[in-house]
Amino acid sequence: MITALIIIAFLVIFPLFWLGITFLIAKISGWGTMAKYYRTDNKPEGYTKSMTSGTVGWARYNYILHLVLNEEGLYMSTISIFSLTNPPLFIPWEHIELRGKVDFLMMVRQRLSIFTPNGKRIAKVLLSRSIFEAASEVIPYSIDIED
Repeated sequence: MITALIIIAFLVIFPLFWLGITFLIAKISGWGTMAKYYRTDNKPEGYTKSMTSGTVGWARYNYILHLVLNEEGLYMSTISIFSLTNPPLFIPWEHIELRGKVDFLMMVRQRLSIFTPNGKRIAKVLLSRSIFEAASEVIPYSIDIED
């Protein structure tokens, strides 16, 4: 009887704990703020990179990001276990500023700043620079990948 109660308690408490932690990470990292402006239900066509890593604010999203880059913008989503608190985003290029590269431990990442439509910066994002280099044909020519 006690074992059954422990199992039931775990099945109730762990999902609530998981939801709380992922909500807190989304809120503090900036994903939640970006979702207020750029949440989408439509996955666009374009250069696609799945199961990749990136950083939003201080939160590291290791091998759980799905990215699509096209002429109009950047689509970001997470694997399904995180998608309840990290909804898919589509950010137009005119609201993204590429801020240069970051070299760390033989990994080169591209620094991005995300802005609201009225020009307020709401998030800092780091993504693999190789994604931008591979998608250079679909990124608008006005966005220069800085050295």
